[in-house]
Order: sequence, then C-alpha cells, then structure tokens
Amino acid sequence: MIGRWASLLLAAVLGSLATETSATPADTCPPLQIVASVPMTYDITGRPLVPVTLGAAHELMLADTGGTFSAISRQAVTEFGLPRHKVPVRQYNVSGKYTDQAADVSPFAVGRLVANHVALMIDPDPWKFSRGREAGIIGANILRNYDVEFDFGANTFKLISPDHCRGKVIYWPAASAAAIPMRVAKVFGHVFVPVMLEGVVLNALVDTGASTSFIPSRTAENDFALKPGSPDTPAAGLLQGTTGTPIYRHRFRSLSLQGIVVHNLTVAVIPDLTPNATFGGRGSGTRLAANDEAQGFPDVTLGVDVLKYLHLYIAYKEQMLYVTPAEAPTGRTGIPAPSGAGATARSASPH
Repeated sequence: MIGRWASLLLAAVLGSLATETSATPADTCPPLQIVASVPMTYDITGRPLVPVTLGAAHELMLADTGGTFSAISRQAVTEFGLPRHKVPVRQYNVSGKYTDQAADVSPFAVGRLVANHVALMIDPDPWKFSRGREAGIIGANILRNYDVEFDFGANTFKLISPDHCRGKVIYWPAASAAAIPMRVAKVFGHVFVPVMLEGVVLNALVDTGASTSFIPSRTAENDFALKPGSPDTPAAGLLQGTTGTPIYRHRFRSLSLQGIVVHNLTVAVIPDLTPNATFGGRGSGTRLAANDEAQGFPDVTLGVDVLKYLHLYIAYKEQMLYVTPAEAPTGRTGIPAPSGAGATARSASPH
C-alpha cells in the first residue's frame, strides 16, 4: 500500500522544508552550512528530543532515524486544534496498529528552519500527550533531506545542508574518527551500516528512536550460539505491544564501528517475528541486503543506549556515516543508567 501516494507525501514534506536552503551550483564545493541547530534533551529512556514549533505551540519531538513518516500524537492534534484529513496510505507500528490520517501543521519549524503546511501522520498509539513529553516524532522523510548531526556529548542536534565537499564534515576536535559506508532504505529511509559485534560482521540499523539495542533471536542463535533463558541470556521482561512475548538480554564485550569501539554493552534478544526473511550473503564482508524494507529485523539494531557514547554525522545524500567518540560527558540529569551501564567508547585499531 506504500506506493505512489507515499512517494508524493514524502516529496511534499521534503520539498516544503528543502526550499529554505538555497541551491548550490554543481561546479562549486561549499563549506558546511548549518540550517538548524537546537539543544537536545532526553526522555526517561534516553531518547533524543528536540524543540519544534507546531502551529502556535512550542513543543518537543523525538528525532527518530528509525521512524519513516514524521508523526504527531492524536492528543496533540486535538489540543492544538490542527486540521486533519485521511490519506490513501497506512503507516503501521510494531504492534500492528495503523493510521491513515494526517494533520496539517503550519508553520512547522526546527530552529530557524521553517515550513508551512507540513503533513504529519497521526500516530495510531493513544499515548497521552503532556507538556514536557514528546508531541510526536521527526522521521526519516524529513531527516533524509539533510545531513543530520547528533552530538550526544554537547547535547546538540543539527540539520546541515547536504551540498558540501564530500567527506569534509568532521569539524569538531576528535582523536579518532570512522567514515562508514551506509545504505539508506529507498522507501523507508532507514540507515544501515556494517558493524562488528565480538568479531562477527552484522548489518546494523541506526535507530535513535530505540531506547535499547537489540538483536533478533536468529542472530543470537546462529551467530553467537546463545540460548534464550540460559544463565548468560536471562529473561528481561515482555516485548512491548505484544501479549506475553518474552525478551532476553545478553552482555557483549565489544561492538566496533570501523575502529570506534563500545565496550561492555547489554543487548536485548527479541523473538524473530519474520522467520522466513532472507538476507544477503557474506561474500562482500557485509550482510547489507538488497531490499531492507522487505527483510524484517536487521541483524542488530543500535539504540541510544549505545549511540549516546558517540558523536554521529549522518550524510544521507553522500550515504556515509561519520562517527567519533562523544567528546564530553553527556551531562544528562534524571536519566536512569542504561542496560549496558559501564559501556564506553574509545579509539581502537580497526579490526
């Protein structure tokens, strides 16, 4: 059902925001141009929230690289009196609920980047919106039109024009850096990169909307011989949005992104909800699939419990992910210790 209309909806949102930056002649190579820079705060699970303008309201939205369409809560639509309309596309969440309604927001702004009449999907989950809690998410249909910087050290979120010299993006002091080729899923806009988890090369989804990093049970069993329920992979609760589906956890010694290493991380193990999915082979040293939209869960999903130790620069147009260790403590307050408490990021020799 996601077809021509989805493409048009994507184009409408991207186009309305993209017009705020000037076009760059093909024969020039300009420096970085920051089009929006705002402070990041965090929800109780550590996910990044950024300030936005929704009509006359000034609220927070989750900056979610794992989201597809940008969305707003039903309660916020009602409270702000936003006009809504039905669209011929359905957006599903992980629990199987869907929405085919969108709200018209005018103006919609992130920092000094402003657009009129932006369509935000109305989230199917009936979460209760309240002041200080996110009113919705900024998904890949907006993010992928820019370079996106998550500075978890300085608690800053930036949108940057993609028209710049290729590879000339790390402008902050860094003792070490990784430039990682990434794949952007054509329809959904999700970001996939190869990572090494305890010596095994895996296809990873970079998801700032996930509070916890996780692997599906097929990865746990096939690549690491883990047995859910065993002493080293104990039960850790139930999968959100399901009735009685258990999840487990396992502590890994290290995860490497081309030499940037996160040590001592705890990863959730969840049931493989798409057991018949097929994945690319390892002949090229990676599992990046030809069509990630149809593959179900990736080998590993990197949530903010890992990403918070990094400084990320996502160059969607260039299809590169630039990573350095977070250059300063996050300085967060009121955030509980992550499941991988004690994890650190440091420079290391590439594997």
